[in-house]
Amino acid sequence: MLRTNPLLTISLGLIIAVAASPSFAYAETDSVIVDGTSYDVTYDVTEITVLGFDVDLDFKSLTVFVDAPSSGSLSITLERNFFDSVSVGADEGFFVLTDGEIATFEETETTSEYRVLRIDVSEGTLDVEIIGSEFGSSNDTVEDTPEPVEAAPEPVEAAPEPVEAAPEPVEAAPEPVEAAPEPKCGPGTVLEDDVCVLEPTVEPVPSPSDDPPTKHSGAALIYGVVGAFIIAGAVGGILGSIHKAGKRRNR
Repeated sequence: MLRTNPLLTISLGLIIAVAASPSFAYAETDSVIVDGTSYDVTYDVTEITVLGFDVDLDFKSLTVFVDAPSSGSLSITLERNFFDSVSVGADEGFFVLTDGEIATFEETETTSEYRVLRIDVSEGTLDVEIIGSEFGSSNDTVEDTPEPVEAAPEPVEAAPEPVEAAPEPVEAAPEPVEAAPEPKCGPGTVLEDDVCVLEPTVEPVPSPSDDPPTKHSGAALIYGVVGAFIIAGAVGGILGSIHKAGKRRNR
């Protein structure tokens, strides 16, 4: 008769019972495609079943479709080179919704390579949406800050030679301004205040000989004429007397 080890029998029985229990949690891995690159997503579930994944690159969210006949949980491992939530090189918390409602969750593990979220899933839940900040950012993972490397001092450039100031331009001497030609006036006109006017007539100064006869000269003339008549009468009388005397002698 084959004898069995009682301890081995009990161990196998416990393993079979636990595996058959619906509350048994086990790890699974699915592939998610992001911009043509496949990433493996590892997750553990209790009381629920994961049906698939969907990625929204614009909204930066990862949606997990589930079948939840009863309340359970989802524990998902997010590789930083696949999906992360960071800001200015520092970790930011994820935002989680179940069927559009704020979910209860906690971040149970954080390393430089991955982050683990444990999310409570209520009975009847259809999808779990995890919102982060970036997909496929393997170069942006948070790592220990390396010691700063001192930059080599920049070579000191020789001071530039002083630039001689350009000579001031010599202003050209102003061209001489030609005097405006004086206006010329025709004969009989003269220039006064830049206007040609008739030349004033200069009356000749009368000489003493040209003085008009005065009253005295008129009287003298009358006296002369009268005197001439008197003299002529006298001469005539003398001649008459002589003539008479001659006649007498002839008789």
